[in-house]
Amino acid sequence: MSDYLFRNHKNQPRKASTTTMKDAVYELLNNYKIKNKYDEAHIIQVWGDLMGEEVACRTEWVYIKNHTIFIKISSPPLRTELLMRKTNILDRINHNLGEEKLQEIVFR
Repeated sequence: MSDYLFRNHKNQPRKASTTTMKDAVYELLNNYKIKNKYDEAHIIQVWGDLMGEEVACRTEWVYIKNHTIFIKISSPPLRTELLMRKTNILDRINHNLGEEKLQEIVFR
């Protein structure tokens, strides 16, 4: 076995010019102009986690277009309840993203 693994290595402090992995990924997404698609995919993926299993089971599809999220709910009573909590849901989604990405929710 190599003695490289057993050498004493001192942790060097990070240089000021280095960036975190998170910042590097966001910079990459911005440079390739795919951050919006990434955010949309993230919202669609976490919809069930944000709203709970009952809502996720009754959600037929979710898509985003022009800062508006369109959600097809199969249960009319649930759709009515979600319409009443529309601003709360919008705030939860935008909070999860960390920015004001969405401006409107449409339930169908």
